[in-house]
Amino acid sequence: MSDSQRRACRWFSLLFCAAAIGIGAVAALALSTPGGLTNKVRCVDLHCQVVRETVDLLPQAVRAKVEATPGLRAGLETNLAQARTRAVLTAIELVRCLPLAALFALVAMAMRRLGASGADGYAKAMPWLRRAALAAVVAALAVPVADTLRATVLVDAIDRGRGVYVMFNASQFVGDLLLAAAAWASIWALAAGSRARRDIAEIV
Repeated sequence: MSDSQRRACRWFSLLFCAAAIGIGAVAALALSTPGGLTNKVRCVDLHCQVVRETVDLLPQAVRAKVEATPGLRAGLETNLAQARTRAVLTAIELVRCLPLAALFALVAMAMRRLGASGADGYAKAMPWLRRAALAAVVAALAVPVADTLRATVLVDAIDRGRGVYVMFNASQFVGDLLLAAAAWASIWALAAGSRARRDIAEIV
């Protein structure tokens, strides 16, 4: 690997590390204000202000009912203000965010190994790439789990005893899982090529 390629790998390592830290910041935002992720800027006559649309956290089927009923909306706001609800929603957000943060962090480590001086950088990077591929699979599985848990907690705040509210976006889930599978297959092919190259070098 040339010096310019190693330098590019080091830059990519920093980029993916920054992405992992950014995802951690999103989880921290959920800890402070569960509705903070739905902040919007609303402008009227050149006067703009940031408003928090907490109803956007609700499933689409429930949102219209809450928007049309002031009592339900007030109950949702009161529930979100409770420390216990914030803690539960933060834990759910961590279920969604941590696998993705781990994915970026592991790719960053792999890029760092590739960008390091010395021989056999591919062999050193492969274990990290395998872990990254596993993290991608976990991240794909975590999305519907987190969506279902969050919807259940929020719907229960306005409709006690409703039970589990399943949220599952089939097209998104299949797309994420296929991307993770493609990454896994690519890494497997790279690992096989790296082993074959080492075997040929030993024979020669």
